[in-house]
Amino acid sequence: MATELNIENKGTLRVLKRATYVSLSLLLALVTGCSSEPIKLGSPKVTFYALDLTGSGDVDSQFKRIETELNRSISQGPFGNPFASESERLGPETAHFSFIGTNSRFLETFELVDLSNVYSLFEKVSLDNRRKENWSKLRDAYQEYVKKNLRSVGPAPTQADCSAHYDKALSSLFNSQATRDDYAQRLCDIVVSNLSVLNEVKEYISLQKGNQQASDVFGALQILEREVKQVLEDFPNAQLTVVLATDGDHNYGKNQPDNLRQRIQESQNVCALAEEIATELQVETLRSNAIELKAEGLGALKNAVGRYPAQLDSFWRCFFNE
Repeated sequence: MATELNIENKGTLRVLKRATYVSLSLLLALVTGCSSEPIKLGSPKVTFYALDLTGSGDVDSQFKRIETELNRSISQGPFGNPFASESERLGPETAHFSFIGTNSRFLETFELVDLSNVYSLFEKVSLDNRRKENWSKLRDAYQEYVKKNLRSVGPAPTQADCSAHYDKALSSLFNSQATRDDYAQRLCDIVVSNLSVLNEVKEYISLQKGNQQASDVFGALQILEREVKQVLEDFPNAQLTVVLATDGDHNYGKNQPDNLRQRIQESQNVCALAEEIATELQVETLRSNAIELKAEGLGALKNAVGRYPAQLDSFWRCFFNE
């Protein structure tokens, strides 16, 4: 049963639908059929994106670089590959999207794939004697429909549109109308949610990118730390990646004393400063080997001159123990 998690960021309350994480540890669905080997969907692969919405970089270009991987993750990733050989077995994929802006703690966060729906579908399929075949065909049906809609410039499909599509697409797989309706409903719960949230992310970027005047990178890191720790608590074996789409120039506005530029220029030791700030932020998980970090843009300032770009690059290398 899905649960809701209330997260309050200093007066701003956002209700986020958790992917039934409390019960999903149990729902990693051990299924024992004719084989003595249990079948499980496995722990997820989770990618956390943090996109800088300020003018320090080209927001549209940054998102375009991310979008290709997002589309692949949404279209190919949610079903995983539970029936492959052990070396090739993959859990389902999901992606979390957060933003860097004037006060990152007050910006929205999004989860693109609701894993609870995926695990619920797997639990249903696992009860069937043809579970391997059915899972493969349902995955193919999902991927075909999602890819078609990703190529479309229109809105995400409605639940009714999706159900009508799968009633036809699954007719050769399930003779029973009731069974077909059930699987169509479960598939559409995944499809409609994933595509709708992706559209919400794009709309949010379009709305906010002109409104963010400062770049609260440190606040965004604290949001990421909290979300990463939550996933690891629910799925200790999850595969985690953090993608920072920012130049890392943390600032609260022009000439503010707490701007990173000011602190670096006043510091005698950039690496000592990085360690000091990391301790202040309490982001031990982000700095650990528990995650894969992708942050090629850190220190790549637009139209920058002087020593600061190199200093900023050094700061972040020290911060993330590179």
